[in-house]
Amino acid sequence: MDKKIKVKEQIINNSEISQGNGLNISYNKEDLKKHFPNLTSEIVQSKKQLSIDAIRTKEEHKEDPFETYKEDLSNPGVFDFIRRCESLKEALEIIEYLFKRKEIPEELYNLIKESLSEEDGLNKLISKIGGYKEPGYYQNKYYKNI
Repeated sequence: MDKKIKVKEQIINNSEISQGNGLNISYNKEDLKKHFPNLTSEIVQSKKQLSIDAIRTKEEHKEDPFETYKEDLSNPGVFDFIRRCESLKEALEIIEYLFKRKEIPEELYNLIKESLSEEDGLNKLISKIGGYKEPGYYQNKYYKNI
């Protein structure tokens, strides 16, 4: 048997797991220091705690992959439109149109307009919000997830 596997089994066998207020795992301090010195120092120095109240299993995610993208497909937002723009003029026309229809708030309108006015603003904004959406983006996304 591999040495690493034996060490892991030894640590697991020497640990105590309880489930009271959350999941508590107690390890032998010396074993932990010996096999995981960096992890031990991080645990000892850290003052933060993370509480995990629930887990999601694969069984809970049996929905149709198309449902995941339904909102994206049927109700695109300002950033979905901008990610398809090939020119600054197109992007400005889109935000003007959406602002006039009151589909985006004034703060967002001003923020996007300011971002677009920077040097190479359209490309920077598109890369910041997820990248350019090529023609066939949604079709490819849907078929890859079936």
